[in-house]
Amino acid sequence: MRRMARQLSPRPGLAAELQEIEPGRKQAVARLHGTGGGRSIMLNGHIDIDPLAGGWTRDPFQPWIADGRLYGHGIYNMKAGVTACIMAALALKRSGVRLRGDVVVACVAAELNSGVGTIHAINHGYRTDMALAPLKEADQGFQMIDIVFEGLPSRGHPVLRRPSQDPQRQGAAPGRAFGDHRPGPGRPQLAGGR
Repeated sequence: MRRMARQLSPRPGLAAELQEIEPGRKQAVARLHGTGGGRSIMLNGHIDIDPLAGGWTRDPFQPWIADGRLYGHGIYNMKAGVTACIMAALALKRSGVRLRGDVVVACVAAELNSGVGTIHAINHGYRTDMALAPLKEADQGFQMIDIVFEGLPSRGHPVLRRPSQDPQRQGAAPGRAFGDHRPGPGRPQLAGGR
């Protein structure tokens, strides 16, 4: 946990905090400060794992690769999503892009206890306007979202003498960022809320 907090906060600008939500149970939360006046977002994922199921023939806490696949307890459950959240915030920081709103990365504990890790983060200064949690396909309770781009017709408007603002072109850059994002086996889902 301490290493995670240090990696989230290598230089000024992404302030990380190690929170103890109950004795012996910790989580890391970081904030990339915006310039002010914008809406904030929390990139949220849990870092704990589900209770261990029986039937393992190897030590589930020592990951291994077999036939090109990674095995181990908790490998699939949100670790890639949490990594994506961390990397997105670090990429924003390294790019020099300054958003108006804050970006909070919440690597929370206690997902199976009614989200008390997220609640703890919110109650200790990390409330945001919206949240995004990268979920694996098998998770339940996620909400699909639509992104709407508004603009003027692509040919402009001769009477209003306004330049063209093609909403499809405005959406092209965000669309390319997601690449070929079609739901299916092994593809993550994106969940968001306000």
